[in-house]
Amino acid sequence: MDNNKSHYIVLKTSNGFKKETKKRVNGNLNITLPDSDNRPQVFTDINKNLLLSGYTKTKSSLKEQLPKINWKITNEFKKIGEYKCQKATGYFRGRTYTTWFTNKIPVPFGPWKLQGLPGLIIEVKDDKKEVYFRVTKVSFKDTITINNFPNEEKAIPLRKYIEVIVPNRDKERTAKINAKNSDRGTTVIKSSTDRNSAKEIIYEWEEKQK
Repeated sequence: MDNNKSHYIVLKTSNGFKKETKKRVNGNLNITLPDSDNRPQVFTDINKNLLLSGYTKTKSSLKEQLPKINWKITNEFKKIGEYKCQKATGYFRGRTYTTWFTNKIPVPFGPWKLQGLPGLIIEVKDDKKEVYFRVTKVSFKDTITINNFPNEEKAIPLRKYIEVIVPNRDKERTAKINAKNSDRGTTVIKSSTDRNSAKEIIYEWEEKQK
């Protein structure tokens, strides 16, 4: 990150990628596939009020306005590593987050899409205890250039992707499966995606429609 831009990327684990594993549970074969090197990433540009998200090996990316999280900053403090941190809570897309940020690093960034505080987010967890980030190391450089931003003009609007592209893609996949299985007399019914375990459970426009 620099003062205005940040690039968040999921790196490999210290043990590398998992190998494919197969295990039978109650007569069913569960297969765990190896982790892909196609890693999630998020780009943030404060000046353009822009957030781009995607994967390292995928050409297309999703774009949205920089989410506005209404943080409530409290007078609670604690030390995490070498940094004195202040507590703040905020709601974002179906989850309420408790964060600890430090004014010693006065940039408005954090992990993933979480941002907008007057200091770097050092630790954050959600109220469901399903999302947790914690800084383990901070490195400084004299100059930082973030020049690998995806092409904004070619990026797909997030809402269009959620409301149009994903449902149409699922319909096409279901239709192809049903066409192959038509001679067997079986039909696949596609249900709506359950987001309860996803980081983004509900989007702003969906909440307004309720």
